[in-house]
Amino acid sequence: MADDELELIDGNEATRRLVETGMLAGCALSEADLAELEISAAQLTDCRFVDVSLRAAQLAGLRATRVTFIRCRLDEADLAGAELIACAFFDAETEQGCDFARATLRFATVSNCTLDRCSFAEADLTSATLRGSRALGASFVKATFGGAGQVTACLLRYADLHDANLAQCDLTGNDLEWANLEGANLRAATLRDSTLNRASLRRADFRGADLRNANLGGGFDPRMLDARGALLFEGQARQVLENMEMIVLPDLR
Repeated sequence: MADDELELIDGNEATRRLVETGMLAGCALSEADLAELEISAAQLTDCRFVDVSLRAAQLAGLRATRVTFIRCRLDEADLAGAELIACAFFDAETEQGCDFARATLRFATVSNCTLDRCSFAEADLTSATLRGSRALGASFVKATFGGAGQVTACLLRYADLHDANLAQCDLTGNDLEWANLEGANLRAATLRDSTLNRASLRRADFRGADLRNANLGGGFDPRMLDARGALLFEGQARQVLENMEMIVLPDLR
């Protein structure tokens, strides 16, 4: 739906509709303060929110489809079990993302969304699913995904995941080129078919991780990280040795 086809409403009207019907569709809302709003299982469809504060809002079970969020605050919001589908949380004009710092997204599903430069610092993403989304330069510093978390087929170039807890998560098929994974917990995580080329991996914990067919790049150096028990193909093991400046020769026959 084109922006000029959206119905312009204010914060009071948005709150009234959400309280009475639990739904907003085809609406545009700007510069509204909806902080600490409490609506369970709300549905947002084809809407546009600009400079809207939903800080500390209680929005468990939210379902948002094709909604654009521009410079919005969702920090400390409860989005447990939310479904965010084909939504955009990035303003290309100002190059700003939305703020999800310390938000709760336990069991949430984020699919085919644009999350460039968004902040999920210290967010609770336990058992969340993030798939087919773009999060260039997004921050997941100290975020927790938990053992059942899934981040698959996502573009995470330049993302900051330092000290994030991704242990036992499914991280298949992600582009993590130039990402910061320093100090991240990736124990027993699955990173098959992911790209770690040029990623910063100092102090990262890859113990028991499945790295088969991942592009490890030149930064995967066991002297700088812990990769005990990690699964690699033979060709990858050769690359790791070369990263350590070891000279690998063919076996003598």
